[in-house]
Amino acid sequence: MLPWRSLREANDLNMESWGLYCQKIESGLKIPDAKSAQLNRFKARYDLARNFKKLEIIKATERTTKGYASIFSVFLAYNAAEKLGNIIDFQILKWELNDIELAAQLRKLLIVLNLDVDEFVQGKLKDYFDDFMQGGTDNIRIPATVIRNSFAHGSLTPSILKATTKGRQKTLNRVAVILLKETKRIFTNWVDSLES
Repeated sequence: MLPWRSLREANDLNMESWGLYCQKIESGLKIPDAKSAQLNRFKARYDLARNFKKLEIIKATERTTKGYASIFSVFLAYNAAEKLGNIIDFQILKWELNDIELAAQLRKLLIVLNLDVDEFVQGKLKDYFDDFMQGGTDNIRIPATVIRNSFAHGSLTPSILKATTKGRQKTLNRVAVILLKETKRIFTNWVDSLES
């Protein structure tokens, strides 16, 4: 559990529906082996993101380390969400995660990326990101995708986002929590729809 999460919030991210999924399998639900293996990988990614606590970096300041940890929390949560979306054919790029307040905070945090977005994103994602930054949408999934892609490709650092401040770290950590909550909700709905 990340230190900024409340105990209630961490418990809310616990995936009870995984037990129901396992019960349905034991009751005769047939899932192809390849899909079952992918679901197990999804659960491992989800658990990693949910239980991520901190990074330890040798010869880095505490502020830099916490900045990387907040970016990494978005990366981990996004990867779990993306994995689930691909498995159940509801890709994360279709998700609507509208949050007016968080979107406003993200626009301030991501202004630097928007100035040099070509280095980080291209194609339709760039158009979606431009629309987000101009206030055309409050779907925080869009900047989450930009953060994930930018970090995964090695360009995004805490100094670029000024993610060395507690406020900006909290904003990034909220994105991770929202991604995990939506992932849990979508997985639960999918399990509920399964007939054994």
